[in-house]
Amino acid sequence: MVGCIHLVRFPVWAYRWLGKAQGSYIVVHHDRVLSATPDLDRRGVVVGMSATRALGVAPHAAVYPSDPILEQHAQEALFRTVHGWTPFMREVGQGHFFFNAEDLEPLDDWCAEHRVPMGWARSQPLAELAALRAQPGRILRITESVTGHFFDRYPTERLRPHIIPHDIVDRLALFGLRTLGHIRRHLTPKQLTDQFGGAITPLLHYLWPKPDVPIPISLPPARLFITSDDFTEPITQTEDLTTYLPALAQRAETELASREAWRLDVYVAIRQ
Repeated sequence: MVGCIHLVRFPVWAYRWLGKAQGSYIVVHHDRVLSATPDLDRRGVVVGMSATRALGVAPHAAVYPSDPILEQHAQEALFRTVHGWTPFMREVGQGHFFFNAEDLEPLDDWCAEHRVPMGWARSQPLAELAALRAQPGRILRITESVTGHFFDRYPTERLRPHIIPHDIVDRLALFGLRTLGHIRRHLTPKQLTDQFGGAITPLLHYLWPKPDVPIPISLPPARLFITSDDFTEPITQTEDLTTYLPALAQRAETELASREAWRLDVYVAIRQ
């Protein structure tokens, strides 16, 4: 069986994961909403909306800037967490992982604590759909016996915009295709593509999946260790630096402990 985490609100989740925010808030980039907490979504705050308009809809909301460094730290922490469960994992993108998962009992508490929705199914596409459908803090388990029921109750509305665009979802609704079950029963892949064009192609991967590519063994990302020291006296000659290098090297070796280092960089900063 396969587990999946797919955090479509990753910029918002990263702030919460690292303890930088709580309550209702939006993350903005160039004054446009990049992500919002679920309660603000329900109130009408949508991705791409101006921050000014979003605050008009939800004046109580806090506003945080997009922070790539914070998001990278959250991504690395999430990678290490999943890797702690199993080395058989694939990092697809920001907040998006597949992993082999047979025993989910230890993960229930973790998902609840960190408000992470998770999917679990026999294949990667089905596990991802379950992750996108799951409630925050819950694991949605899709077994063989309930797969048909799952598709019948899966609204196409939940596919926008991370799988198919808004306009395609609206066009599907005009044809009465409001659930994935409706689509699978009434259309073939060719009919779907002929009617809706290339924009519908990603959906085919979920409705008529090909055999999974095996999940490989993954290694944790490299971590950067920095150690520094201030000169006790002004340095006038390059040779004088050599008196400080042994102490810095010893400190770096202590911090690395049993880890391996592939590169050592030395920087000298001039302070006025």
